[in-house]
Amino acid sequence: MSAIQEWFYPELKRFEHYPDRARAEMDYGSQLVRRWPTWIAIALLALLFGPAAPFAVNLGVRQLGLGTTLWSAVLIGGVIGVLQVATFMLIFNLLFRRPYRRFLRRRLSELGLPTCVGCGYDLRGQVVARCPECGEPFA
Repeated sequence: MSAIQEWFYPELKRFEHYPDRARAEMDYGSQLVRRWPTWIAIALLALLFGPAAPFAVNLGVRQLGLGTTLWSAVLIGGVIGVLQVATFMLIFNLLFRRPYRRFLRRRLSELGLPTCVGCGYDLRGQVVARCPECGEPFA
């Protein structure tokens, strides 16, 4: 598990067995593909970021005085491409991070690790049927 993944999804560390974690990730992935907001987000991001690279390369070649050499176009296009991919991944992650974390918390509770769905608080040993952190009721 990468440090970035642990930072974005701390619930993944709470799974005691790797097969349970892998199954939860696969289940959510198959769920995500069937949801229409996923496809709308992908289409909007592609429309937003797709045309940007040719315009940026054209701007760089003309305005920055780099000439029309191939290496300058490749360099500018590569930098723009990396920035586009990073931005796309960040926006996509932020759009779907909260639902994924809630899904993981529910899965942890199903596996016998009681976890508050709202805030992620570890509910082991709680006698009151409310989360002490956020007050959300749990079963």
